[in-house]
Amino acid sequence: MIATSCLAQNARKDDVAMIKLTQTTSLGTVTILAPVPSALITVGLGNNSCTITSGIASCSPLATICSSSSDAVCNQPNPTNADINGNYGFWLPPGRYSVAVTSIGTTGRVITYDMLIGMNDGTKVVNFPGALSVTSITAALLTATSVVASAITDTGLTVGNCVQATTGGLLTTSSGPCGTSSGTLTATGSPVAGQGAFWSSGTSVTGSVNWTYSSASGHSVTQGANSTDTLYMKRFTDSSPTGSFLHFQNNAANTDLFLIDATGTMTAGLVPWTRLTTFPGGCPAHQFVTIIATSPTCIQPGFTDLIGNINVNQMNSGSGASSATFWRGDGTWAALGGVCTAIGPVAVTNTTTLTSLLSCTVPANTLSAGSLLEVDVQGYNGSGAADSITTNISLGGGTACQTQVTTGVANFQPWNVLAKFFVLTSGASGTANWSCEWFSSASGGGVVGPNGIVGNPTIAVNTTIGNTLLIAVQMTVLNASNTVVGQGLKVVIF
Repeated sequence: MIATSCLAQNARKDDVAMIKLTQTTSLGTVTILAPVPSALITVGLGNNSCTITSGIASCSPLATICSSSSDAVCNQPNPTNADINGNYGFWLPPGRYSVAVTSIGTTGRVITYDMLIGMNDGTKVVNFPGALSVTSITAALLTATSVVASAITDTGLTVGNCVQATTGGLLTTSSGPCGTSSGTLTATGSPVAGQGAFWSSGTSVTGSVNWTYSSASGHSVTQGANSTDTLYMKRFTDSSPTGSFLHFQNNAANTDLFLIDATGTMTAGLVPWTRLTTFPGGCPAHQFVTIIATSPTCIQPGFTDLIGNINVNQMNSGSGASSATFWRGDGTWAALGGVCTAIGPVAVTNTTTLTSLLSCTVPANTLSAGSLLEVDVQGYNGSGAADSITTNISLGGGTACQTQVTTGVANFQPWNVLAKFFVLTSGASGTANWSCEWFSSASGGGVVGPNGIVGNPTIAVNTTIGNTLLIAVQMTVLNASNTVVGQGLKVVIF
């Protein structure tokens, strides 16, 4: 089987663009063929490569049109035009072509041309657009200067045998592969199958027992002797080195699995704890591995080992740490003395509805079992008519501690509310108790308050979230001059 390339020998095709015309005569209707002047000729490469839709030709791929039989460039215009008599023609390399003939006012038609195999004026160069099957051929028939083909197949040859040209260019086959050498190639060292080989001299190849290969185990390299390198690599240059010493990727070659660059730095890959056989089984976050030379262990770092800022997770895992807490000697986070503050004045006037006066937020995790919140509220009140004032103090919307006082008609009577919130248990289901008192002049209500604990028997509080400490007041008499003013709220913790 010989599959050849197309050489510079082109075939000529001439034709006339024709159109069917139907005319009615005295003898009846007749159809005649008439030439199409200046018809548009579009040449497509291959069978069915051209179509005509609504009188417009489309050919893909377009063929290359040549200027002569020997034109090797073949860059003539495509499409082209017929002459005024409908005549057209072109040179094409051998092959099958579809030609679309179209013109204004016609439906057009597609013609298939086979540009046949031929011989170029005695040059003995034969062109085959596809494949040529040859049953037998003798040397006497191969008298051309050359045979040019993209593939030559001879089923009579044995796989692995050599085909070489002998005297006069005759091709012959011999057992075994072909090879060239400036001298005799010698195999030394008794190489066996699967061994790697290297040049031991200019004409000798030596097998290596230290380098073997098999499809099951891949390449294996064994150290040549004690105190020697099994693999030795060095950089191309020490000035701005780039590249890698070792580079392993996935099968798709788009992800680095292990990489050691030219600086000796491992930039990809993981070293699992199980491979570090003398190391502990894995340390918790923020711990040190110490005594590496003997028995490594995981330990919490001592303060003498810490430099710079200390991560809060190093202390009680950060539980209870916030901008309003500090680290205590008993190993817990506790709130600073001043927990939150609200500054007035805020006035509540002429209302019998429980109304917010002052509030601030106790941060999350500020409270723990045994914490004592002390709440101090100051203000003044004025009454145009005798009134009763109720003060509510609550945390997180829980049960409030209340004081209720009776005031006379007076202006600017100073008062002070002191409340204490004692935490019994902390957490999302924490518990606590309130106690509170009102201090003022006789006209401002005097001294009143539940000095005992408030709760039945305790008050629920979630210490893990921020809680609003709210001071609210309520009057019993509507009067435009009845006013309660909150000047300031301060919450501290003990």
